[in-house]
Amino acid sequence: MQQMTSRKFLKYWPILKKVTVLTSKGDKLTDKDKLRATVKRLRVKVKILKNAIITIKQSETFQTIIGIVDWGEYFTKTKKKLQQQLEELQFEIKPSKSHSRKKKDS
Repeated sequence: MQQMTSRKFLKYWPILKKVTVLTSKGDKLTDKDKLRATVKRLRVKVKILKNAIITIKQSETFQTIIGIVDWGEYFTKTKKKLQQQLEELQFEIKPSKSHSRKKKDS
């Protein structure tokens, strides 16, 4: 048991040596002060993450995603819409090409 404790101590000693924090006055912070600072930092991070989650949940994209019941059907419909848009864009381009050729011939 004593040997196990010594091994653990030796394992964590390099980390423990680095943990000592000095304030601007040169005073060593107590463990309690360090814990308070860590808790304060973590509470700020939690608040930021909670706000980020709220923003994401309110986004149009998130609402769309959670509203999708059948993903296969969603992708089929989306593919059809994109193909239709592609065809419309290709149709718009074709007359423009033939129109520009007429101008060059003139």
